[in-house]
Amino acid sequence: MKSTILEPKTLLAIFAHPDDESFCCGGSLALLASQGVRTHVLCLTKGEAGTVPPSILGNKRVSELRQLELIQACQILGTQPPRFLEYHDSGFRKPSALANRLVDANIFAVAREVRSVIDQTKPDAILTFDPRGYYGHPDHIATHQIVSAAFFSSASLTKPPKQLFYIMPSRAMLERFNQAGFGNFDIDEYALPDPILTLDTSLVIEQKRAAILAHQSQSHVGSGIDKLLPELHSHTPSRVLTEEVFALGGTREAIPRFPLEKMF
Repeated sequence: MKSTILEPKTLLAIFAHPDDESFCCGGSLALLASQGVRTHVLCLTKGEAGTVPPSILGNKRVSELRQLELIQACQILGTQPPRFLEYHDSGFRKPSALANRLVDANIFAVAREVRSVIDQTKPDAILTFDPRGYYGHPDHIATHQIVSAAFFSSASLTKPPKQLFYIMPSRAMLERFNQAGFGNFDIDEYALPDPILTLDTSLVIEQKRAAILAHQSQSHVGSGIDKLLPELHSHTPSRVLTEEVFALGGTREAIPRFPLEKMF
């Protein structure tokens, strides 16, 4: 009798810029990878609009440096090597003047490209930004729309993904945003009152720290991330780093109970 080897569960995490994966849910990616989940990362831009100090940039282009940083971060987190689409960073508070910006792209055209990656990687679940883009970045919101369209139009694929999850900022993260002057969020309105899934990533916190710091162009001393997460440089427990929460964006099979205890 021929034996059957079960393939590991597979996750495809899709974000807008290098560092989104580590900052928003690096703990979850590392935790799932450590449990044998085949974890893929797709980045829709290379973060070209990011501001990088000359001492860090050297003779590289911003896109080249940030691409290399994401490759290193994925190695630290234990995921598969990252994949990229060829759209450009749209900027946040100061819109970029780059051509082919993600926010200017046709959502359904980009969704077709994402669906091609879904067909290649055959994930059981997809992870991306929530409808508000975690903290409102226009590229994050566009990514949410694109990935949602790709998920809901993937039924004809050989193996369509079963579930779509949205990463949300935890209450602790929203409180930190407000304390650090990065926003004025109404936490009761903005946070999920009952997350579908909450992961405690304490076991892989050092991997998450190292992955965020691998994005040196964004987490260097004096950067926004450095001001937001001063505990990156310490080894003390930090709920803002270890708690990651998710909403359910879509499913093709029944969910037995809520809240979920795990993604798979």
